This record gives sequence, structure tokens and C-alpha cells, in this order.
Amino acid sequence: MRRSSGEFGWIWNRAVPLRDAQGRIVNWYSVSIDIEERKRAEEGHGWLTVLHPDEPSALLEGRSAAMARGVTYEQDARIRRADGEYRWLIRRLAPVHDQHGHIVRWYGIGTDIEDLKRAQVALREQAGLEELARLAPDTLRRQALHPTELRTRGPEASTRPPAQQDEPRSLPQPK
Repeated sequence: MRRSSGEFGWIWNRAVPLRDAQGRIVNWYSVSIDIEERKRAEEGHGWLTVLHPDEPSALLEGRSAAMARGVTYEQDARIRRADGEYRWLIRRLAPVHDQHGHIVRWYGIGTDIEDLKRAQVALREQAGLEELARLAPDTLRRQALHPTELRTRGPEASTRPPAQQDEPRSLPQPK
């Protein structure tokens, strides 16, 4: 739609016919809504509305810095799908230059990496469990040899290297 200023603007228009008993159109009912502001938001930072609440500031800062320098940008972010579920995506933006080296356009792509992120979490958890399994026998042995030390000095006492540990004490014998 052309505005009074001469500029074109965005509108959303919907029309429905009114028909007589024979099905002939006798009138039209329509509504037009100015959606210029919504379109400007979509072109600018409207995409921020689909980001996880923890993401926008860091994502926007990184994106803005890359665009200001004219360099390719890549960042992981949680994006909300149409069904409301957040999934991890890697977002990449790349500039397109004209023959003089000026940026004329930016292209972006988002690739779903949810499965990769879940696998990374599982590997970290597994590594933590493996470390616990490695330390558990040694910690249990130290606790058996020095039960009062663990109670009075806390678990950090059992993490001292063996050279710094006290000599083993004999455990009280049952009567």
C-alpha cells in the first residue's frame, strides 16, 4: 500500500463475499490491518522472539560484532520450534560481497544440533561417573583406615596423596 508520504508500506488484507440466496456476490466485507511495524521487527530483530530467554543478549552481541566487522559468524543457540519445544541450533551468517568488496547481503542458516548437544552431555556425565568409579575404592579404603579423620576434617582429607596420609591405624576389633 502506498502511504500519504509516497512510501510503500505493509498491510494485511482479508475479504469475504456476501452472497444472496442464488449464490451471487452482492457485497464484500473486508478488513485491512497495517503490519508495517511487525514487518520491520521481523527484518530487524524480530527473530529474537524465538530464542530461549537466556540467549538473546549474547547472541545479539556476537552477531552485531560480526556484522560490524563484516566477518562470518557462528554460534549455538536454543531456538523455539512452532510446537514450543526448544532445540539447539548452530546459526551461521556469512556476508556476500560485490566486485568492490562491499557487503551487499547476508546469508544465514540454522542447523539442528540437539542430538550432538545431548551426546556431549552424556559423554561428560559418563566421564564424571568414570572418575567417581576410579576414586571410590581408594576413598572407601581411606575411610575404613581413618574413620574419624573423615568425620572431623571432611572429605577433602581423603583426597591427599598417599605420601601425605598418616600411617594406617588398626581398626578396633569386635568383642
